[in-house]
Amino acid sequence: ELRLAKGGRSADIFSGRTGFRSLARGRLPLAAITFGVRVKVASNGKAITKTTETCQVLRTAILLGELPPGSRLRTNVLTKQYKISLSSLREALTQLSAEGLTRTEAHRGYTVSALSIEDLTDLTRVRIGIETLGLTWAIEFGNLEWESHILAASHRLANTARMVDRCSHSPQWAEAHGAYHAALVSMCGSPRLLQIRQQLYEQSERYRRFEITLPRNRDADDEHRRIAAATIARDIPLATRLMREHINRTTDNIIKAMESRATVNRPTGPRSGRTTPSSRVAHRRPVA
Repeated sequence: ELRLAKGGRSADIFSGRTGFRSLARGRLPLAAITFGVRVKVASNGKAITKTTETCQVLRTAILLGELPPGSRLRTNVLTKQYKISLSSLREALTQLSAEGLTRTEAHRGYTVSALSIEDLTDLTRVRIGIETLGLTWAIEFGNLEWESHILAASHRLANTARMVDRCSHSPQWAEAHGAYHAALVSMCGSPRLLQIRQQLYEQSERYRRFEITLPRNRDADDEHRRIAAATIARDIPLATRLMREHINRTTDNIIKAMESRATVNRPTGPRSGRTTPSSRVAHRRPVA
């Protein structure tokens, strides 16, 4: 069941299947963030279709790892689970493929897109370019209301528990984290850039669970505070540098975790000609 609250500037969305709740407000009435995940909402509050709902549910399941990377999405199972026609399901899967979350393979149909160090490195390069461009434009066009929105999002993030247990992030923290990064660029003035940025952010969130396996080697809360402060101070060089370092630091940690897992799962035996994570990232990372 989906229920939309009344009111032109905000809409509360509830899904009985996934138990998620999101809030769309402010200048972006067509988007809400659920655990850092985009949820599309019709401007008139009436155009939510079964296909759109299914797309939202599947997107959330993929980003939270409930549908693991590389897993096959069996249409006969999904049509029964979500009580949806095959044609509507295929439309939803096609949309997710356009977002890079699913792919089609010969003789296998749709599968959840796999994760890899190569993909993460490429994703990081592109995301840094988009995030810093959006941040630059937002600083140029931002107003007092935008600054207040950043301060509120930063305060909410800093005061939300990060972990629900030793193995997973708190859904509330993930939502607050997504809202914080969205707030920074919300005044960039480009709906296309915001759409691209959100897709890249969502895809990067699929990798975040790997970072949980490593000891904490950073003060992410301080990083967020410094980025927000530099942004509100309208210091473009500092804000974009801090954002670049922030994203790269996360990528470095995730790659270390992925390499560590690969080492544990790799059969014993001689190895040669293998590059280290740092050398690979250094080679592919854009120049600061």
